[in-house]
Amino acid sequence: MSYSPYAPPLHDQNPYAAGGYGYGYAPQFQYQPLGWKTTASIVGMIGMVVFQFLQTALTLAAGDALKHPQDPGNAPMILLVAAVGLLAGVIGIGTYVVFLMWMYHAAKNVRAFGQQGLEHSPGWCVGWWFIPIANLFKPYTAMREIWRASDPETVGPQAKVRWSAAPVGPLLALWWSAHLIHGFVATGIALQGFFEHFHQAMQGKQTAQAASPTFFIGHVLLGIACVFIVMIFRQMAQRQALAWERLAGGSQIVAYGAQPEGAYGASAPQHSANPYAPSAWTAPNPYAPPAEPKPATTAAAGDNPYAPPPDDNPYAATVAAPAPGPAPAPAPAASVGGPATDYGKWGPPGGGGGPPPAPSV
Repeated sequence: MSYSPYAPPLHDQNPYAAGGYGYGYAPQFQYQPLGWKTTASIVGMIGMVVFQFLQTALTLAAGDALKHPQDPGNAPMILLVAAVGLLAGVIGIGTYVVFLMWMYHAAKNVRAFGQQGLEHSPGWCVGWWFIPIANLFKPYTAMREIWRASDPETVGPQAKVRWSAAPVGPLLALWWSAHLIHGFVATGIALQGFFEHFHQAMQGKQTAQAASPTFFIGHVLLGIACVFIVMIFRQMAQRQALAWERLAGGSQIVAYGAQPEGAYGASAPQHSANPYAPSAWTAPNPYAPPAEPKPATTAAAGDNPYAPPPDDNPYAATVAAPAPGPAPAPAPAASVGGPATDYGKWGPPGGGGGPPPAPSV
């Protein structure tokens, strides 16, 4: 695309956008309802908690069987515990994958709302979960940012507050506190079991690791964290749906490069070949090129209909006036009492205007 001094900035900033609450730029993402991701995440969280409780209960009930795996009569119980544990692991991994997909698309949606100044990109909203130390606080700040930017009161030209000043409430803090406590407790229980098993192995007592009643403490904390995150799933989906309806009801930005409808009127569709071409706003467009000059009203030199008149251009070629033709002959004078006589070009004798003299006898 060639450079045009009259094209708007490449970031598609609209200086006439109303409100200024995240509405100065066109979005780069398309809104997608959280829909099935919300449902799958809720079902997965519930299933993960249920199967972890079931796995711990079966492990405690099959303690003797697990300590004597060579006994053929203990094989069914051992297989049942293994199957439940495997299913719990598959459900847990699948739930975490769907949850990260949910968070990624939620972060994309707030950008489709036109929100600006966001700190966490959709990719980093997922990536922070896998970085040690940072995963103790960054996922929470990313979720809080998405929560605020999804507030319906912060979108559209009628926004009442900036998204960064939107209220959060205690729900997110309760969820993250329960999540951290569960993580620390579960890690401690797992390390305790590992060292006990290692100590028994050093003494030559290689017995199967049985579950401890303390496992239920971690499961209870996980269940509490899951209750809070399920509430967040539902409320976040509702907030983003209401925010999009608010845009669709008045000032929805439908595509990248389109200008929002606000106090300065609706925007015209962008040129299909040039997304940066200035749109036909109802307000004056500071990026529009100057109007083309109107054709001159007088004849101009040469074949240029837009050239100035000759009087305004001392160097313009003048058009010569046509040569005068022969003067028309005067009409003959009428005579009194007789027909008109043609005396030629010299007129009647005597130079008078009266009748000719009578002939002599």
